[in-house]
Amino acid sequence: MEHILEQGNSMSCDDDIAEKRGDAAHVSGGGVSAIRALRIGYPGNHSVQHYNVAKRELPMPLIELICEYLPVTHLTKVRCLSSRFQQGLANYLSRNQELLADFENYLRADNVKHKRVWVAVRVKPQEEGAERRVAVHHNRITVTDASTKKSNLFFDGVFNESATQQEVWSAVRRPVLSSILDRKHVCFFAYGQTGSGKTHTMFGDREVPGAEGIAFRAVRSLAAMINGVDVAGKGLTPIVEFSFLEVYNEKVYDLLAGNKQLELASERDVKSAGSKYQATEYSGPARVAPKGLSRRTCDLNKLEEQVGDWVHEGASTRTVGKTVFNEHSSRSHAVATMHIIWEEGGAETRMYLVDLAGSERAGQYALSAEQLQQGVNINKSLSTMARVITVLSSGSAEHVPYRDSTLTWLLSDAITGINARTFMVAAINPKHGPETVSTLQYAQQYSSLQSNQEEINKVGASARKSLAHFQQCRHALKSALKDTQWTLATLRAQVQLDQRENAQTRQLFWLLRDRDRAEEQHATKERELTATKNINKRKEAALIRSD
Repeated sequence: MEHILEQGNSMSCDDDIAEKRGDAAHVSGGGVSAIRALRIGYPGNHSVQHYNVAKRELPMPLIELICEYLPVTHLTKVRCLSSRFQQGLANYLSRNQELLADFENYLRADNVKHKRVWVAVRVKPQEEGAERRVAVHHNRITVTDASTKKSNLFFDGVFNESATQQEVWSAVRRPVLSSILDRKHVCFFAYGQTGSGKTHTMFGDREVPGAEGIAFRAVRSLAAMINGVDVAGKGLTPIVEFSFLEVYNEKVYDLLAGNKQLELASERDVKSAGSKYQATEYSGPARVAPKGLSRRTCDLNKLEEQVGDWVHEGASTRTVGKTVFNEHSSRSHAVATMHIIWEEGGAETRMYLVDLAGSERAGQYALSAEQLQQGVNINKSLSTMARVITVLSSGSAEHVPYRDSTLTWLLSDAITGINARTFMVAAINPKHGPETVSTLQYAQQYSSLQSNQEEINKVGASARKSLAHFQQCRHALKSALKDTQWTLATLRAQVQLDQRENAQTRQLFWLLRDRDRAEEQHATKERELTATKNINKRKEAALIRSD
């Protein structure tokens, strides 16, 4: 099921982020202008800027006409413009079953292997006779709110009410194991409102055959891989360790050591110790780790059984409480981690299994003052994660606020799919409309991350600095020319004559040289930024063409 992983949901949703920031260009005029604006970003064109055509309320027939003139590979851009464009696309596809099949095949793109962030939605089964507010069709989910207004959202995977635990795990099993085998970190999130079934998705019930959650199935598959031809068959005997902690009220507790509170600290692997005259050399970037965290060594022949017992041990001490939506709601973020050390003293590969606390409107649903405080801290972690995602996906700032919450700092090397391959299943309970819409919006924003987003941000920051320097040099030259008879053109011509000039003219020559040099440096940075943004698009396009 690896083909599910690389859909086009986040390949072009950068436009949606730009629309929210308000920095996307406005397109005026009729449908021809809108089509031209959308085609600006096609491969082969030099400009990759996306234009916001959703600011005006275009007639629905015109939106459907725009969809008709666009190739299937660029219909993903339409759905990211606004809910109105999403609805227009859905209307058009509903009348063209052949195009709908092509569009869904493109979204699946089973040969695209470079996507780092994969997001799916799982719908909780409803009671018999309950109002159906959510409809699922392949990778599209349609939500009808109280005003009967429909919203169509696309994800990398959508699991309906009848989906089994095995189906959910099968969708991610192959990429998870291949990433671990390639010695890359893996992070799996279960997110959703209280009572939506996210803990069931993550852990399930190991005592009931078929009801085991992602965590137990992941450990089972990991054990089979380690004891199979890919690892043991090659003479490798890795050391596997297990840790289990919770983040409760912005504090970290070790669930395998009697809920002992832990402090977070940055760690780096030392390559060579420093001396009086030489600095210490490190083998990799710093990572955040809880000091004194218990790590239990696993028996490779009893891996699934041991980890299952330890998960049960830790879960029994995890903080839970009664809420409006759930009698036994998780009030903390649980992080179970498999540490795989391939060689003694070598680097480790980590598999994070994260069951996030239930998202909720604390002020409206808290049953006590203590629960209100719990809700505030839960929402702080989740909102900080949303800010981290927004900053990374928009490239609007250099600073990423990982440290604003304990959870995001703890998982800073994995949370965004930059240093790990990240998977999220957002669980929804259609019975609660506003919470469902909020969860889907959060999940869609998460799916907008590109795999090299942090690199894009760094190059973008450098480009912004070069632009500021160019503007400063241009302003300095313009001010100096104001009280002279020179213009920019005549000054350039005078430079070519290579004659002796007075001090004032030589000063103007220097300012012109600084301006031209700054302009050239900025153009170089802009080309570098464009190339960085297009790295993944070129890889995906090449893989899709080879399908």
